[in-house]
Amino acid sequence: MRRVLRALALVLIVVVCAVAAAAWWVAAPVEQLRGTYVYLPAGAKTTRAAGLGVSTNVGLGDVPELLLLSLLFNEDKKFFEHHGFDLTEIANSVRDWASRGRRLRGASTITQQLARTLFAGPGRTLPRKLVEAVDTVRLEHAFTKDEILLMYLNSVEWGRGVHGVAEASARYFKKAPADLEPMECVFLAAIIPSPRRLTTSADAWEVRPATAVRMRRLFEGVRAAMNAVSNGAGATSRDPGVRLVGAVRAARERAESRQVTR
Repeated sequence: MRRVLRALALVLIVVVCAVAAAAWWVAAPVEQLRGTYVYLPAGAKTTRAAGLGVSTNVGLGDVPELLLLSLLFNEDKKFFEHHGFDLTEIANSVRDWASRGRRLRGASTITQQLARTLFAGPGRTLPRKLVEAVDTVRLEHAFTKDEILLMYLNSVEWGRGVHGVAEASARYFKKAPADLEPMECVFLAAIIPSPRRLTTSADAWEVRPATAVRMRRLFEGVRAAMNAVSNGAGATSRDPGVRLVGAVRAARERAESRQVTR
């Protein structure tokens, strides 16, 4: 009974967060958000965002397809389909916690992680979660999915003092993102949840055994989805991984088109 009450309390908190986020967003025009929070010039390349210095910026077309797919497979497989919150993942996490006593697993989307990085900061206190929920809604309404993914790539932490894919590529592999090998792409995607814990060195490509297993499973999952698309599966597939392959390829095509027309 106590677990059920705790689950209901958590659901209530989520509802309150959503209501607060919606109310706050309505009060701030989208144009004001774009001008105040993050400035995106033509070509959708990020500059300084909310005081966070991003020294080197890359576009979606500058990043290997495998890196984008591995990152989204690992962190947010339905990124292009939801509106900031993956309600299915949240419900599954609460269900497992309430019925089986499992620890609540992370269900944060790319947008939620970006909101945490740029505005809310680390921590799991209720005030921080409220700020994160509010800014998740605001980001989803102020920017396109391509822009959100691009901001994430250029700001997410990949180790102590390492922010963004360009810095991560240089730190671990001494090369630009476009030159990354397949398993290097998978490595960067696999360590995002906790780069300081999942690696054994701050400056080298060395991973713990559990991380190596995670990398192999991640690579196999992405490869299976790509093979399914090659064999004719498409946007109507019931597999979110297959749908993601098509969405990522479309995003990269849009990025390349913007570069050509600039």
